[in-house]
Amino acid sequence: MGYRDGSALMMGTGVYALPMISHVPSYQTIDRVEFDVHIRHDVMLSAYSTSLLHWTWCSYNYRWENGLMVGYHKNIRSNTLQISESSPVDPKAVISHGCKDGSLIKLVREKMLYNCC
Repeated sequence: MGYRDGSALMMGTGVYALPMISHVPSYQTIDRVEFDVHIRHDVMLSAYSTSLLHWTWCSYNYRWENGLMVGYHKNIRSNTLQISESSPVDPKAVISHGCKDGSLIKLVREKMLYNCC
């Protein structure tokens, strides 16, 4: 999966170094396009996949199951809701992005405050 011009597509969560201008030259020339689309060619030169970043599109209703945090997510292709059983939050993840109802941070706070679950 990628852009119409055949270039690579970064899906998920990105953490950008500051100052961005010194690492991403195209950042200086952003004009009328979403910044992540505009700078994609520079970013992909140093992008890589890691279990430290977790991303699930439009996820909600996170809960504990068998010691793992799992939730529901919207199926991008059919725009329907489905169970995300196959992709629980990786226990090594330090950043998670995509939860729309606040249920994930609630679980994390309960775990930190009460050491429950």
